Amino acid sequence: MLHLGETILCLQKAERLLAVSLKLTSPKGADGKTKKLLAGDRATLGQLLYELRKQVELPPDFEATLSALLSGRNLIVHSLAFEPWFDLTTAEGCQRTFEELSEVLQHAGIAVRILIAYVQVNQGEMAKNPQAEQLLSEFMNKLVVNTVPDFGELTPDAYEAKFVGEIAEKFTPRLRSSKDRKRIL
Repeated sequence: MLHLGETILCLQKAERLLAVSLKLTSPKGADGKTKKLLAGDRATLGQLLYELRKQVELPPDFEATLSALLSGRNLIVHSLAFEPWFDLTTAEGCQRTFEELSEVLQHAGIAVRILIAYVQVNQGEMAKNPQAEQLLSEFMNKLVVNTVPDFGELTPDAYEAKFVGEIAEKFTPRLRSSKDRKRIL
């Protein structure tokens, strides 16, 4: 059961980080539906991923990670207790549950790392907006205070060097106007 709690907490981090990322990097001219979605904290992971895909062209491997994360999150939230293999009274059921949760946890951990890098790539633009800068600072402080940062086998500096550069190189913003292009570039 501890693994379930750990997985849920990591999913919360990924969802909140995605929401914060979108709030901080949405074009100023975002349509009303996007603004409404990002104004509250009640957007679903699926809604947030839809908005992210509208803003950036995701590398195929990260797209696959996010799709698997959404499927795993939905399994945990909506149907875990009703899966035929879910039985915490048997060793087999416990093992299968552990494996399923481990897979979701792995995808959530990757998403958190990539989304942190995505926010870091966009920090220059965020610095122009004091409200965005404060939101990011509060969120990152909460993330660090309540959890132990997980950089996998990398040091924090190696993590930043690897992912921030890769994100800047691979994510292609979907810009609707030359004005937006100038603002981001």
